[in-house]
Formats: sequence, structure tokens, C-alpha cells
Amino acid sequence: MKVQENIDKIAWSLADKALFVFYGFIQLFQIRNLEPEEFGLYALLIGIHTWIFNISDSFALNNIIQFGMRKESRKKVNTLALLIHLLLAIGSSAVFYFLTDLWINIFKEENFYLVTNSLIVLTLLTIPRTYCLKFFYRDHNMKGLFFTDLGFFGSMSILTIYILLSFKTFRFEDMVNIYYVGMTISSLISLILTRKNLVFGIKGETKIRELLKFSFPMTLSTLGHSIPKNLDVVFLKLFFPSATIGVYGSAKTLFRLFDEANNAAYGLIYPAAVRQVEKNDKKALTDLMTKSVSFLLIIYAFSVLFLELGLSDFFIKLFFPVKYHFSISHFNILIISALFLPFVILSVIINAQGKPFVVFNFVFISAILFIVVTLLVGLSGSERLIPLGYLTYTMSLGILSYFYIKRHIGFKLVDLFRGFKDTKSFIKERLRRK
Repeated sequence: MKVQENIDKIAWSLADKALFVFYGFIQLFQIRNLEPEEFGLYALLIGIHTWIFNISDSFALNNIIQFGMRKESRKKVNTLALLIHLLLAIGSSAVFYFLTDLWINIFKEENFYLVTNSLIVLTLLTIPRTYCLKFFYRDHNMKGLFFTDLGFFGSMSILTIYILLSFKTFRFEDMVNIYYVGMTISSLISLILTRKNLVFGIKGETKIRELLKFSFPMTLSTLGHSIPKNLDVVFLKLFFPSATIGVYGSAKTLFRLFDEANNAAYGLIYPAAVRQVEKNDKKALTDLMTKSVSFLLIIYAFSVLFLELGLSDFFIKLFFPVKYHFSISHFNILIISALFLPFVILSVIINAQGKPFVVFNFVFISAILFIVVTLLVGLSGSERLIPLGYLTYTMSLGILSYFYIKRHIGFKLVDLFRGFKDTKSFIKERLRRK
């Protein structure tokens, strides 16, 4: 995937992620006006909600990309993916709802019913959006993705500003209602933009057994991956009060900038990797992964350096009230894991090669390490060490993925710095053309 030939897709993808950055600033004002206890509840809701849809994405929706490349099978794949998506998403949120009393007793949080009640509605509103997004990624339609996310983040930003200017208080219920509105508008836009892709039927060569064979190990990997990424706040709630979860959640909100950059790379790399594997073009696949890792690593390394030198301290104290200032310590530990995120991307290449069980083994090992470290931190009672679990997970998964790729495909150490050379060549080529 040459940068010059895909500059429009990359530009729309960057514009899309700029929306995440912009809404991140809006969230700073939300957090400023929320008590840590209320933001802690909201973090639990979003963590569980994201976990449910990550599982459904891996088991149902990734089939739209993996098998939707075969045009003759798209109707059947679309149908099976939608049915499985509905079953998993609605079924999972229903289980959380019916077990509300159990969660209240486990987490010692009497307001946990607010989370489970909101989860049901939010799930129903999210299903169309998450389903349609896969068509954008499959077809590399980053422009459609941008306008769908514009409706999502734009509406939530406008509503946030309205509430903050019109009312003196800002509560958990306001955060949830904002999310309802954004998800509804985004789902409607995505349905309109992908209406031509919404074709269904039962005819096609792709068998349901083929889908399940591919999806099952990927789902196992996602289960493990989602524990530190989405359910870390749930684990931590076993040991710490909601206020502490809220402070840690504010640090994770800032860290999403790195997370979303990785998600953008995933959206570009995975479909491209599947195509190169189908063509058996090893050179193109190697170029794809080395360029991706190198560019991300260079960007992340400079960002982490400036943040650790004091930029994070300045930024958080500027935007957050004193009750959230302890998140500086959390954030400075979290951003170290950004240095390993580019290597985590390599697991996408392994999946594209049809070896999801390899990724599952790496995720399983890393998730076990996360659980062990998180339990030790919880038992120690040290709030300062809370992010160590996530850091351990990311570091382990990144290192394991890198050494596997290095051994089986080839990834020279010098390739980590090819981003500098490629950028220089790109600039020279642009200047020559002008």
C-alpha cells in the first residue's frame, strides 16, 4: 500500500481521527463539571458497552471484511453477520441487566443499576452504526466513515456545550443522554451512506462453518484483549471506590488519542493485509507492516518524550480541577505503553494470514499477566500503580507479536526507522513533481 496512491484515504482517515481529538477536548469540559464518582459510573458503562461490541465485532462483523471481499458471497455474509451481531449484542446487555442485583453486591455500588439500565438502550442504538462501519472499512471508504463520525461527535459536542451553558449541574444522566443522541444520529447517517451495501440473502459459497472457524479464535483473542482495554475499570472497581475509577478514567480518556490512532491504522492495515495475503504478495505485505510500525513508532516516541518532560502535567492542570490532578501520575504511566502499540498492530498481520490462534496465544499470555499485575496492585491498595496492568499487557503483546513476525516473515531492526527515509523520499518526489 503506497502512501502516494492512498493519500486521499489517509487524509480522510486523519480527518476522522481529528474528530476524536476534538471530542476529547469536549470531554475535558465534561469531566471538569462531573464529580469523580459520577464519571466513574460512566467509565464503567462505556467499558462494558465497548466490551460487548468488541466481542460482537470480532465474532460477527469482521466476517464482512474477511469474506466480503468475495462479491458473490456478500449477501449471505451480510445476513449471517447481522443475525449473529444482533444475538450477541442484545443477549449480552440483557444478561447484564437481569443480573443487576448481583453486580451491586459484588462491586458494593448501589448506583450500578444506572449502568445496566442505560446499557440496554445504548446497545439498541449502537447496533446499526457498528454494523455499517464495517462496509466503510471493507471498501476503504474513509470519507463515509468521516461523515458518520462527524454526526456522532458533532451532535454530542453541540449538546454538551448547550447543557454546560444552560444548566449549573452536569451529571451521569446528562452524559448518557448525550451518548444516546450521538449514537442515534450516527446510526442514521451510516444507514443512509451504506444503503447500497445493505443487501441480504442466503445464497453464496461461503459456509457458516467457514465463518465460525475464522471468527472463533479471533473472538477468543478479543475476549482477552478487551479485559485490560475495556474491563480494567471493572476489575479495579473490586478494590477501589468509584471516585478513584473516575480519576483513572480521566487519564484513560486522554490516552485514547494514542488508542484511536492505532484504531485508524488497524482500519487501513487489516483490509489491505487481507488483499495482499489473497494475492500472495509477500513483498507488499512486508512493506505494509514495516511502514505502518515505523511511522507509528516515530510519532508515538516523540509524543511520549514531550509529555513525560512535563507537557502532561501542564495540560492536565490547565484543564482539570484539583480533584482530578492525581490522573497525571496515571497518564504518565499509561503513555509508556504507547511505545508498544505499533508492535501490537502486527497481530493484525498474523490474523490476515489466517493464523488467529497464534494471536490468541499471545493475547492469552498477556491477559494473564495483566490480571496478575492488576490483582497485586489492587491488593496493595496503591492508587498510583493502577495503570501498571494495562502497561504490562501492551508491552507483552507487542513484544510477542514482533518476535513472531520477525521469525516467520522478516522484520529487521533497521526497518523500525524506515519512516524517516520514506518521509524524505516522499517530500523529494512531491517537490520534483512541482
